[in-house]
Amino acid sequence: MDVEPKKKKTVSVKRKRSIAEIEHPEDLNSAAGEENTETDKNIATMFQIMKKRKKAEKVQDVIMNKNSFAQTVENLFALSFLVKDGRAEMKVDSDGNHVVSLRNAPDSEVVKSGQVKYKHFVFRIDYKDWKTMKDHVVAGNEVMPHRNLDNLENGTHDG
Repeated sequence: MDVEPKKKKTVSVKRKRSIAEIEHPEDLNSAAGEENTETDKNIATMFQIMKKRKKAEKVQDVIMNKNSFAQTVENLFALSFLVKDGRAEMKVDSDGNHVVSLRNAPDSEVVKSGQVKYKHFVFRIDYKDWKTMKDHVVAGNEVMPHRNLDNLENGTHDG
């Protein structure tokens, strides 16, 4: 029997591409820009309304939206920026209520020098808390208007 030995195939090593070369993350810049713009609008709206009212408001009146838990959370987010930036402050009044009022924000030079100390707050709210809070906020005392699809598309926040 004549049997020829099998020829060995030359092995070529394929260069593996890393996952990073294959997978490309989705560009979220445009979506993030829209979200920031909407948050900025909410902050500006809250600031302007409180400026017109010229008085300290109960925190629950500032953030409450009886029609929407999500918008209540968004209002809390906007308030947190006003406090962080020094344009609003929270205190406890003589009746034991947490109130928020506007204040003059510190000058940018003072902030850069480190003389300003930032204050933050932690506020926990879930759906059950929101349902309870709805019963304690007097109708008509809500500071922020409800935002629906029409006024969001038009760029207005006046309910």
